[in-house]
Amino acid sequence: MDVDDGEAKLAKAPTPVTIVTGFLGSGKTTLLKHILSGDHGKRIAVIQNELAAESGIEAPGTTGVTGPNGEVFADWVELANGCVCCSVRDDLVSALEVLVKREGFDSILIETTGLADPGPLASIFWLDDALDSALQLDAIVTVVDSKYCMQHLDEEKKPGEANECARQIAFADRIIMNKTDLVPAGDLEKLLQRVRSINPEAPLQQAEYSRVALEAIIGVGAFDMEQAASLLASHEREEAGVGAGEHGHGHGHSHEANGHGDCQICEQQDDEKRKLHARHGDRVGTVTMTIAGELDLQKVKEWLGNFLWEEQGRLGMETYRYKGLLSIHGEDRQYVLQGVHDTFELEPGPTKKPSSGAASKLVFIGKSLDDAFFKTQWKALVKQPV
Repeated sequence: MDVDDGEAKLAKAPTPVTIVTGFLGSGKTTLLKHILSGDHGKRIAVIQNELAAESGIEAPGTTGVTGPNGEVFADWVELANGCVCCSVRDDLVSALEVLVKREGFDSILIETTGLADPGPLASIFWLDDALDSALQLDAIVTVVDSKYCMQHLDEEKKPGEANECARQIAFADRIIMNKTDLVPAGDLEKLLQRVRSINPEAPLQQAEYSRVALEAIIGVGAFDMEQAASLLASHEREEAGVGAGEHGHGHGHSHEANGHGDCQICEQQDDEKRKLHARHGDRVGTVTMTIAGELDLQKVKEWLGNFLWEEQGRLGMETYRYKGLLSIHGEDRQYVLQGVHDTFELEPGPTKKPSSGAASKLVFIGKSLDDAFFKTQWKALVKQPV
């Protein structure tokens, strides 16, 4: 190999990786079958985190492939359209390293088991140095079974126990509402509202038989710093600017006060929500905030470390996904924050900080997140004038 070849290899863009998650029977495997058999002209590798015989992909027909540590992956399928399918049970990192060495793939898809938390999988791409340069996490795609999703979300959970279905929706960068043809229009609308209440940020696409355009799940760039910064910069969210005595709930009804001056309908709906949360145990939602002023970078790092690694558990909160575009004191460019569970990146981004009216935009998605707590805590991170 000459010097030019070596430089070209070093300059090669990392291969995007998409994590496909969803509850049992949601249609993940059907989605992958469409991709593996499609005439899209792309060479895609699919890794199933369970045995192919159990998950529905055709049985392997090739000899084993040896991994970097001598392990043998027997379940590799070479398909006619140039795609590759592999089934693994445990050593996902080794399987990914095999694909990195083979090269030539346009994209890699990882299908999780039905009850899997996609967070630890996503963290691999930040924590494993061998994968960090060759692969880049592209997006987490959640396939939702529209017929049974509400039933799963309504399952009673023990105190402190996560609702897996709600958690998978919360993690998503893209949501595919599958089997919409099996749900009456009125029920579907209620389900869409429920899903939106858990994750209002992820673009949502309705589907039948898991048929969606390849572009809907590949090349999303959800973890790309430039795209994340651009999305947050353009996604202006006005904090409620409602006058005294008015409600900012957006319920779409007129407000009739009871004897205490409170809206009876709002009071009844809030009470129903409290009962719903107590019964379901999911309480998964989003905190979105805009913090005026410039943040103190050291305080931000200390807060993130302290909250994510120590305090959130004590406070009964669980953070799934979060992102932010931060205006940092003394820095010309805004910083981009991206994180999954307790693993995060905070780096200078591509956008310049405004010369006046600096502010930071943040989105946290998780379980039992306290809106007032986050806003108070982050306002305290603003750099005060000397």
